[in-house]
Amino acid sequence: MAITLLFEPKAGADLQYDSVMKDMKDQGIWPPEGMTYHVASGAGADFKVFEVWESEQHAQKFGALLKPILQKHKIELSREPRPQPVKNTFKGKSL
Repeated sequence: MAITLLFEPKAGADLQYDSVMKDMKDQGIWPPEGMTYHVASGAGADFKVFEVWESEQHAQKFGALLKPILQKHKIELSREPRPQPVKNTFKGKSL
């Protein structure tokens, strides 16, 4: 079952985002298997990352690889993301 995750890191994580992405690509773990959508938005205390995964198992497997990278960059989450089942998806028309 597809799930969503909302990551709410503490202020300053947006400044480390590019470095985290680079580390994941360098380690060959980005893009991860099972992730269907990733959006990073906002800045400072409003920075968030939203993801859609094919399954919670895919997200957990990737999370185990991501955690040491976040620790390396001293990124802390305000709270642990809670998997939520996908109820519906919709893609709007392009202009």
